[in-house]
Amino acid sequence: VVNAADCNDDDEAIHPDASEICDGIDNDCDEEIDEDVLLLFYLDADNDGHGNVNNEVLACEQPEGYVSLADDCNDNEYFASPSTTEICDTIDNNCDGTVDEETATDASTWYADIDNDGFGNPNSPQQSCTQPTGHVADASDCDDTDSAQNPDALEVENSEDDDCDGTIDEGTNAYDDDGDGYTENDGDCDDSSAAVSPVAVESCNSIDDDCDGDTDENDASDAATWYEDNDGDGYGNVNITTQACLEPTGFVADSNDCDDNNASFNPGQTDVCDGYDNDCSLTVDDGTDCELWYGDGSDGALTVNSPLNLNASYGAMYRVGSMSSNQLSTTDTASGISAGDEVIIINLQGTTAANDSVGNWETAFVESVSGNQIVLREPLQSLYGQSSNSSLSGQLVVVQRVPHFSTLTVNSTISTTAFTPGVGGGIFFVRGQTITVNSTGSISQNDLGYLGAVVGSNGMDGASGGSFSGTIATTTGGAANGGAGGGGNSDCNTYNCTSQLIGGAGAGGSYGSNGAVGASNGSLHTGGSVGNTYGDPYFDSLMLGSGGGGGAGGVSGPGTSTAGGNGGAILFLAAQNLSISGYLNTNGQTGSFNNNCGSNGSGGGGGGAGGSLWVAAETLSIAGQYLLANGGAGSCNGGGIGGFGRIRIDYGTLNGNSYNSAAAISLISTLQISYPSPTYTGPYPQ
Repeated sequence: VVNAADCNDDDEAIHPDASEICDGIDNDCDEEIDEDVLLLFYLDADNDGHGNVNNEVLACEQPEGYVSLADDCNDNEYFASPSTTEICDTIDNNCDGTVDEETATDASTWYADIDNDGFGNPNSPQQSCTQPTGHVADASDCDDTDSAQNPDALEVENSEDDDCDGTIDEGTNAYDDDGDGYTENDGDCDDSSAAVSPVAVESCNSIDDDCDGDTDENDASDAATWYEDNDGDGYGNVNITTQACLEPTGFVADSNDCDDNNASFNPGQTDVCDGYDNDCSLTVDDGTDCELWYGDGSDGALTVNSPLNLNASYGAMYRVGSMSSNQLSTTDTASGISAGDEVIIINLQGTTAANDSVGNWETAFVESVSGNQIVLREPLQSLYGQSSNSSLSGQLVVVQRVPHFSTLTVNSTISTTAFTPGVGGGIFFVRGQTITVNSTGSISQNDLGYLGAVVGSNGMDGASGGSFSGTIATTTGGAANGGAGGGGNSDCNTYNCTSQLIGGAGAGGSYGSNGAVGASNGSLHTGGSVGNTYGDPYFDSLMLGSGGGGGAGGVSGPGTSTAGGNGGAILFLAAQNLSISGYLNTNGQTGSFNNNCGSNGSGGGGGGAGGSLWVAAETLSIAGQYLLANGGAGSCNGGGIGGFGRIRIDYGTLNGNSYNSAAAISLISTLQISYPSPTYTGPYPQ
């Protein structure tokens, strides 16, 4: 070969590219043998597995008498190494630098003998291999401050236990008048009663039976067990007890309270339909013939024969300024909510940068109300702030009372207050044992959701409608959850204004569908894009329908802009028996018209999206396609149609058909009603 670097051409394993191994040979031809591969070993003279750090060798393999550890403190003593246990033998067995320390396994126990009488104090022990100064092995002294008192002392009549046998003045001339074996010198506090003596058992009898100076103390043989009554309702907590002859303050004899932090829950209460075990029977709502989802009927019967705003009479609503655990602070005095009411808490709107919690909701029962402070019976379960409930910055969270009707008969229109940015609204949430919506009646949440956009003067692009991520825009076009409005032409002398127009976009549906984009014929101003869908299909989040986009105005002539329609709102209706022959509506609003619609280059406004409609009933009857959550139509000049909202139905029977039967599923399909969540165990909402 052209290379002449081999140092042993008789062995193919030896060459400059070979790796050095520990074998006494120069494997890599670098004129060094076993470099960097020798191991370090230490002499183990006493054969205890630990070597002497001062006596080491380098070798390929462990030589006899050597080990790899170098931590022996005495390599001439087998019983001295870090793995040996310390014993009392004047050797540092465990190599910790200390000889015969008090933790040695065979160290003796010694007791302090302060009075030097040869007997130690049992309460002052000390471990040591050797006897410490002032200590003895005996532990039977009963008074280590008096050398006259010890087990070897002679008992004398002096009211002291001289011989430490536990008895005072025994064998002396003290007289035992009651014959109980104790005199006054022995500590008998009543020498006229043999039942009273230092060895008697204390009883609850207003007598100091055991002569300890206390009467009827807690360890009396017949002391009763008392249970803490934290909420003051007369019923105690079985897990927190005390013994006493008399009832202590804050304790009671009864131990059957199931929630000692809430006076509304105890065996003396009557169970009501609120989802709690009020009477501590271990059964929720027992004997009430009700389920939480249709309420307890506490609001009585209501017949609606003329238009009614639910918020004004039954469903008071307040904005929540802050919350923590089970407490809400409202921005106004919560005069329309009382203890015992059910409420819904919901985040209705966030900002463009903070809206992850919008749509989160839950219901809860109120423990108490004071001014603007609402205390709930249980802690909140949902997230309402962007990252925590300690800050509601940028969030519109409201609390609204949930009416519980025994019967609700709707012969006219019943609705709620419309959504207002910064205030809230648009929530219809009602429970009833029997609810009937007759053919002349309706429950309408039409047009009460997020607001449609209204753009300003001539020549302005279309603007986005309101949505969960913020208030309506006023000046710019483009895609948004709320849908953007259409644009118009700027010069009606150049373009045919009746045909060269750009329509507005429809609003995005609340998960139901996207809004439709409007017609797009013009070219000088931006038209709207399709509004996006949002929310979820199973109402884990409750959403208002978004507002339609506003159309742009033309530059020449009046060219006034066209507003988008408002979105539909939220409608939740739960009943034991629910009959619908009238309408339940959460439709979006049609984009608005104006005097210049169809001329002078004004773009069309988009329709608002449908809202959220949810009904639940044990027995449900629907006469026709009366559950609606449609998007609103677009206005003139190509305004887009609003997206379809969401409809959900939970039922035991539907028009006499059992849950999930083929006939019921077919009927649901014709009603365009979505199925319940696949994780829901139903058939009724909880």
